[in-house]
Order: sequence, then structure tokens, then C-alpha cells
Amino acid sequence: MSVSDPYLWAGSPTRDEIEGVMRQYCGPCPWEIMARMIHRLAEGEECRQQDLLQALGKSRGGTSGRPIRELLTAGLVEAVDAQIRSGRKTRMLRFTDRGQALAVALGVPPRNGLPALLKRHQSPMQVLLVLEARDVLRGWGYPQVDLWAHRFYTPLGRDCRPDIVARTPQWREVFVEVEVRPPWARSANTYPRGRVQKWSIFHEVNGGALYVLTPSPSRERALVHEIIMWYQITREPVTLFSANVTYPGRDWDQHVFR
Repeated sequence: MSVSDPYLWAGSPTRDEIEGVMRQYCGPCPWEIMARMIHRLAEGEECRQQDLLQALGKSRGGTSGRPIRELLTAGLVEAVDAQIRSGRKTRMLRFTDRGQALAVALGVPPRNGLPALLKRHQSPMQVLLVLEARDVLRGWGYPQVDLWAHRFYTPLGRDCRPDIVARTPQWREVFVEVEVRPPWARSANTYPRGRVQKWSIFHEVNGGALYVLTPSPSRERALVHEIIMWYQITREPVTLFSANVTYPGRDWDQHVFR
């Protein structure tokens, strides 16, 4: 057995042991790639079906989706679909109880993943946007993007629950929010007070700036309008850094309100 065996991972059982466990749970199946899929899903940092397949060297089309179908048929995972733009829905995966037991048997107890993301963000659509926002930030060269940032209290005693905490290429920490549907307030008088508090919190922790990613150009325009409403209410100078995951460009769009 080669130490470069693509179906083994650090601290894993031997190849024969993995095969025995997989056959116990799945019967006759393409167990090698399925074992790697279980391992990758158990790591908890990715749950999108296509991204899991691509990480394992499986391209679109052909038989690339067979491991997923086998996992679904065996009752090891279940699918949750989400959509943040027109076109095909994105399928995300989470373990069933049986799948969790298999991961434990393979020496990779599941961490975080889709269940934890849904607990943090309430809806599959919001979860998908958070994952795509992470892709954008990484594509811009951010060396660290944390989806699991802890709740904390600001120096002014405000309760801050960030979606993403990222380190810029200059290693500066920024608190990034994702907004699926920014509200379109017609005037400052109709602007939701809870939203005023939200942006005041992130204005504080980002030192007078806001960082927000949205799903599309139209949602980004709605977000800019919302921050204009916030500025008219608070009169706090602010620099808004906004972008959308549909056409993210090479960096943030910058808007200054003084």
C-alpha cells in the first residue's frame, strides 16, 4: 500500500479496513471515491455537491455524479437545494444519522458542515450565499476566511454576530456580512430600526466601514440604498465596501458617505 494512496488520509484506517467498513454500510459500490467523499464532507468546510466532486477530481457530466447517487441511495446523506440567482439550483449535502455513524467508523467524526451553517444562517439560500462569498474573498487573495466566527460584544456593549471574519492580504481583520434580500426603504422614516442597529454594530467593529456581499447587481444596488438610509438616520460617516457574487470583479466597490 502506497503512502500516496488517494483514498487514504492522515490517521485513517488501512485501505482494507476502509473497504470493509464501506461494504458493511453500502454493499457493492464504488467505495473508494465514496470513502473520500465521506471524509471531505466530514471535514465540514464544504457541502456543495459539485464543489465536493471537483475537490476529488470529478468533473461535470458522465459518471461524475455516481458517488453522490450511491450515497443518497444508501441513506448516508440527504440533499438540500438552494438558489440565489436564476438558473440551476445548487445541491448541498448533509449526513443522515447513518452517514454520521459511517464517518465515525472511518475515523472522521463530522464537524460543522451544513447543519451548523443552517443553524447560524436560518435558510439554505443564506447558507449558499455565505459559501459563495467565501469563494469570492478567497479569489481576491484573502488568506483567511472564517465561516465560524464566534459571537462577541463590542467595546460599546453591542451584541455582534458576524457572518464571516476575514483577513485581508495585509492581514487586517474585517467583519463581512452577506445579504440575500436587503430591504428597500423608501425613506429614513420607514427604515427598520433593527437594521439601523445591525449596521451600527458593524460600523463600530470595522472602524467606520461596512463590508457586504450580495447575490446579484440588483441586490447590491438595494444594499447601497439601504446604507444611504442608515447614513441619513445616524449621520455617521461611513465607507461601504460592497460586491455581489454574480459579477464580483477584482475587488470591492467603494461608496463613501460623509
